Amino acid sequence: MRMRLLPAIAATLLAAAAQAASQGPYLRIREGFFPPQQGPDRVAAAAAAVIRMPGGCTGFYISQQGHLLTAAHCVELSRASRRSVAGIPATEHDDDVAFYGPGSGEISIDGHSAYLIMAGRGYPDFALANGNPTDMARLRRLMLGDWALVKVSHSAPTPCVVMEETALPAGAPVWNAGYPTAAARGGLDDIHRRPLATDGQALDPRRLANAFGQLPADRVRPNAELYEPMLDAGHALLSDVDSNGGMSGGPIFDQLGRVAALQTMARSDAADYVPYSTFGVTTKKIFEDLRSVGVDPAAYFHCR
Repeated sequence: MRMRLLPAIAATLLAAAAQAASQGPYLRIREGFFPPQQGPDRVAAAAAAVIRMPGGCTGFYISQQGHLLTAAHCVELSRASRRSVAGIPATEHDDDVAFYGPGSGEISIDGHSAYLIMAGRGYPDFALANGNPTDMARLRRLMLGDWALVKVSHSAPTPCVVMEETALPAGAPVWNAGYPTAAARGGLDDIHRRPLATDGQALDPRRLANAFGQLPADRVRPNAELYEPMLDAGHALLSDVDSNGGMSGGPIFDQLGRVAALQTMARSDAADYVPYSTFGVTTKKIFEDLRSVGVDPAAYFHCR
């Protein structure tokens, strides 16, 4: 078992052809995925802002002016497919926030041209989860810096979601939304054209060991030490919303349809999702990063 970024998670989409046809553009998935419209009204409405990213990821609009949030590794994956902005390294850069702009290159997103505005540190390297304090601190910075802000050129207002610095209590209900890839868990062809969702709850820190219960015994403590500071600071969210490949860069909603965190990774054991392993960078952390470089989050995150 190992930690992997969502686009690399092996996933299984279970649905008979008749079931798929009866659900229109949606796939019924064994783990309980469903059309967002079957969730709370506010979550269903917010899911209209969730779009498919090139390279096999998800993103979502955070303003009516086409500002879009996704995972930094999703931009890198898109760049590798030669359809993305240039510039995000596959490992990390020296700053918590790096600025790019129109000159960084263009990507076609949602059928429109776009460019990268800024991004956090980028790709986590889990070889650093070795118990060494210096390496563990570096890995936390990488995990929490896996976000990217993109500007997509639209002539009309885009549907968007509200992001607020809300602290979710343990056990709070949460939902995600995104685009599982065609290869997710060895499943069917990618026939869905709208996002799929799952629901779950925020991790109770007292159950942190549950997320690592299937790891070798010598890996449990280093992983707990890795996550505890991020959870305690309110910078990370762990939940049990199932996550398939392709759902990196998607939102994790609270019951009011507000984005509590940006989904970036999960753990799997062979073909199975490991409960309480879906990781998200919280809105609080992203906003703190922006303020640390003199950027007012309201300049970009202003969905009304």
